[in-house]
Amino acid sequence: MKTDSFTFCRVILRSLLAAIVVCNLSVAAEPSKTPLDLTQDRAVDRERTYNLGATGLRGWIHTKPATHFDGLQGRTTAASRQILVTHVGAKSPAEGVLQVDDVILGVGGKLFSDDARKSFALAIQDAEKEPSGGVLKVTRWRAGKTEEVQLKLRVLGTYSATAPYDCPKSKKIFEEACLALAKEPLPANWHGAINGLALLATGNDEYRPALQKLAQEIATNARKSDRIGMGSWENGYRGLFLCEYYLATGDSSVLPAINAITVSLARGQSMFGTFGHGFAARTPDGKLHGSIPPYGPVNQAGLPANLAIVFGKKCGVLDEEVDPAIERAAKFFGYFVDKGTIPYGEHEPWPFHDNNGKSAMSAVLFGLQDNKVSEAQFFAKMTVASYRSRECGHTGQGFSYLWGALGANVGGPDAAAAFFKESSWHFDLVRRSDGSFTYDGGEQYGSGKTEDNTYYGKSSYFGLSPNATYVLTYSLPLKKLLLTGKNANPKLKLIQPEIAAAVTSGRFDTDRKTKTMPELMEALGDWSPIVRGWAAEEIASRPDTKTLIPELLKLADGPDKHRRQGACETLANMRSPEALPVLIRMLSDEDRWLRFKAAQGIRKYGAAAKPALTDILKAVAKTRESWQPINWADPVQLTHGQLAAALFSSPLTDSLKGVDGELLYPAIRAIASNADGMARATLRSFFENKLSVDDVQALAPDIYAAVKTPSPADTMFGNEIRMGGFKALTKYNFKEGIELGVVFAKTQGGHGSESRTGEIMKEIAKYGTAAKDAIPELRTLIAELNAQCDRGDFPKGELNDRRVNAVEAAIKSIEAATDHPELRSVGLLKADRILFLGNSLTLHGPKAEIGWTGNWGMAASAQDKDYVHLLTAAIDARTGGRLVVEPTPVDGRKNADNVINIADIFERGYAKYEAAKIRKQLDWKANIVVVQCGENVPSKGFDAEAFQKGLQALLNDLKESNDPQIFVTGNILWGNPGLDEIKRKVCAEDPSHRTFVDISAYQTNIPVNGPVGHPSDTGMKLIAETLFAAISKKVR
Repeated sequence: MKTDSFTFCRVILRSLLAAIVVCNLSVAAEPSKTPLDLTQDRAVDRERTYNLGATGLRGWIHTKPATHFDGLQGRTTAASRQILVTHVGAKSPAEGVLQVDDVILGVGGKLFSDDARKSFALAIQDAEKEPSGGVLKVTRWRAGKTEEVQLKLRVLGTYSATAPYDCPKSKKIFEEACLALAKEPLPANWHGAINGLALLATGNDEYRPALQKLAQEIATNARKSDRIGMGSWENGYRGLFLCEYYLATGDSSVLPAINAITVSLARGQSMFGTFGHGFAARTPDGKLHGSIPPYGPVNQAGLPANLAIVFGKKCGVLDEEVDPAIERAAKFFGYFVDKGTIPYGEHEPWPFHDNNGKSAMSAVLFGLQDNKVSEAQFFAKMTVASYRSRECGHTGQGFSYLWGALGANVGGPDAAAAFFKESSWHFDLVRRSDGSFTYDGGEQYGSGKTEDNTYYGKSSYFGLSPNATYVLTYSLPLKKLLLTGKNANPKLKLIQPEIAAAVTSGRFDTDRKTKTMPELMEALGDWSPIVRGWAAEEIASRPDTKTLIPELLKLADGPDKHRRQGACETLANMRSPEALPVLIRMLSDEDRWLRFKAAQGIRKYGAAAKPALTDILKAVAKTRESWQPINWADPVQLTHGQLAAALFSSPLTDSLKGVDGELLYPAIRAIASNADGMARATLRSFFENKLSVDDVQALAPDIYAAVKTPSPADTMFGNEIRMGGFKALTKYNFKEGIELGVVFAKTQGGHGSESRTGEIMKEIAKYGTAAKDAIPELRTLIAELNAQCDRGDFPKGELNDRRVNAVEAAIKSIEAATDHPELRSVGLLKADRILFLGNSLTLHGPKAEIGWTGNWGMAASAQDKDYVHLLTAAIDARTGGRLVVEPTPVDGRKNADNVINIADIFERGYAKYEAAKIRKQLDWKANIVVVQCGENVPSKGFDAEAFQKGLQALLNDLKESNDPQIFVTGNILWGNPGLDEIKRKVCAEDPSHRTFVDISAYQTNIPVNGPVGHPSDTGMKLIAETLFAAISKKVR
């Protein structure tokens, strides 16, 4: 079982696209070659063929879409006009009528004039109707002779308008598929679990013994497994089966296994609610829910895993990890509502109605939660609209076929029927004459094959049975499982206008070509984000669209969010110079998705955005955010990812040469600390090739942090900036490159490390004798690399040998060295102790009489949302370390030696301040001190001279303690220019170690005020960001 799962994952790794598609996928590619005339040339790959329905035939069909976009939208065989017969099944309708090497030229007495594959499927549907009597007329070419022949198919009838509901034909197909599925084995792995789900969906008690045996085997394996051995792929589907089995049978013997799987998945989920092929790593401080290690998140595995957690709760699992895991997943996948469908990993929305079943899975995920109606309906509509893109998927289309009908069914029987009607031609094409089903598909799209290269041979997607897939599809009317509609929430049902709109949206990819300009402008407000994007493309492609610019600019500033987004996208596609200032202004808009569209649009301008370069750089710095706590309105900070690509990975990059560091460096810092590994990756080449030694010195803290601490999100690309930053340091012989190289090699993850390790070691070896102190750590690295293989985290053999040999070679080179290059140092300041001296904004204990129950900065909603904790988290991320918090309480108004309320100690008694009152804090010897004070200084009887002397004494005492960097804030809650002027003067007495931080911007942001007249979470965030910006300039 473990081998099967590992092999499956390795296949996925090998066939991943070189980069996630972020360009306009509907731009035409090279046109396909003219299809072969199969009557003249039959030299084709006869193993890559299509099943031809219940005829008993498989055949080769020209599969070269005109564009990549056409391929993703199901037009893979659109140019075909012939079918080469490659297989004929024994005792099938075709036997004796057609033979290998025959060429089918048409059906129904007419030559093919459209897609031969779809035309053949539709002809089969027509032949199976009662009036046709099962007769399929075929135009056959054989050995130079063309003639009409007939195949006699079984009469199954006509699909009803509500199929698969209330449909005799669907019932017959379902019954025969069940018989085929019942003959298949039930291994205790992920695809065996899906077979089990399909048999459960039949409601047939005859299958009960086999299902009970499967349940017990899966349950036994689950109880024996530890967390590491329970991968996302296996346990998502095994958990779903066990839960549905328990809910259907009441067999409580599997409850311990359900609990084990559910809790393991909940504990193994990442901070973003995602999963990889396996589980999340722990955080740097050892807590659960860290990042997904490289290779990174895989939503195809994560969605079933998250669904299994929801199912576990329905089975009564009560662990404290379950509800937060469900909520994280709901927030992450809910982010994509109204934006697109679920992407491969922690990436931007996929610009199609589905992505290999992930819209459908999301519909089911949200449909089984009581309070997620809008999310469930959105993804159900997306699934209904996705009928043209079902034949598209990374590594193949198995999951698209498995989940499609289930996802549409979340919107109710009418929604399922609409999806079924548009997809039924394909269902009938993959059905064989014996009632079994086949799987045909390939990477992205394509034909298929059977394992023994015969018509009746076994066919599957990495073990996923097509019989199980279509038994689940045709079982919907029975409603035996939660997955197939049992106890469905009636609020989820889509009404007919919504269903019709979804079907119409599904064909807009081609319909747009015939739309008038007013119709296209109307489509900018469509419910579907995909249609809005297609309409924007089409408008921009039409001649003389410049006359529309004023109207589009008006829409971009209008009240309708869909039309604003559509107009923004259209203007960007047009590369309108007039629109560039509008797009830049939108980077700060309250609508986060509009921000993304604006950033994406600016990226499309390329070098043409140069006139706005200054404004773009300023906008990047201005809109920078800490990734902790996660802002679920943009959890992986995708907007900055678009800007990052525009600035550092496009023709605009050349325009950055000569830009002043005061403008450039803040933008680099913003991108280097972005949550998203792909966004950070845009800096790799810039770091490696564009930075001067002065640039590196100025950006040293940021480069150091970027190398030492991997990105929390999208770790698939997280090593790119690390390599770029590492090489920026080694290029100029910064001694810190040695230490960071070792850290990088140890924390790079397994994926790609067979090549990356050698690259790192070559850089370390260049340091010669200066790297000798690193040799013990390099030997430890070798042991760890081998241990990864022993744990099954990395394959043994040639790949690991390449890693180990590279480290050994570096050690030998360093040992043989007799000198080293002249070294530089980034001069990183030790920043492991921070002291906060403040008032109630910094720390206030519970006080019932004013309605305050917290014991942190007032009035944040939680401890981790006050400015103290937001700031320390940001500094942690910058330095790659962890700031120490001493938990020893001193009095009831503070919770640690390094967080203290000085309202009485200093503000109200500045004239009587003495060091003894903060002796414990002074002895703690902080490297960074934040002094937040002033709001409680009495205005009555204020003595400016005494206040200045008191502040001087306080800051001098701090200096003597450890000579820290001290940051003194201006008044925050209300302005006091006189008091702030004194603070400025005292800070100016020691400018190298004292900084006055003006936070007067707070006073112009009324919404930041929260309970009891103190900062809300938004206000705390503003304070933390302002302080962080000041500290970043001093802390190295």
